[in-house]
Amino acid sequence: MRFINFLYLCVGAQGALYILISEISMDIEFAGLIGVIIGTLLTLFANYILSERQRKHELEKLKIEQLNERKVYLRGKYEKVVGLMLKAADTVNEAYFHQLNGGAPKNIEEEFINAGIEIETLIYVYFHELRDVSDEFSGELSNFTLKMQSSKFELSEAELRKLQAKHDELFCLVQTCANKYT
Repeated sequence: MRFINFLYLCVGAQGALYILISEISMDIEFAGLIGVIIGTLLTLFANYILSERQRKHELEKLKIEQLNERKVYLRGKYEKVVGLMLKAADTVNEAYFHQLNGGAPKNIEEEFINAGIEIETLIYVYFHELRDVSDEFSGELSNFTLKMQSSKFELSEAELRKLQAKHDELFCLVQTCANKYT
């Protein structure tokens, strides 16, 4: 009987041991599953953080490129305004020279009008800080253009000086903007 009890006890211990081992292995499997899930979540989180940093870096880089492109574009427009202003001043001087020599200005009206329109358009679109002086200069250019288009073109020295003064004022203001646009 003792032997049978001993066998029951051994079988019971073995069963208890089997149950204990199966619970431990279930805990190990569960712990492994939890570890895999946590590892996956940490990897996804790390990838998300890295991709966000990369995205922000790319956006900053893109902004810098756009600013540089805009700066180059505005530099081109600025140089065009300066060139057109010099062309307009040359046209005025040429017309005055022709008047002093008794001749009429030769086909410079259209060039002059187009240069004036381009100057005004560029200033109004791109260089807002020049608008006030540009309006005064445009008024003088309009008076000059009307005189050029009349059959009797005469430009007094006072009118020439007034136009040149407005041109010089606008040109000086344009030159003060040189650091901003070049």
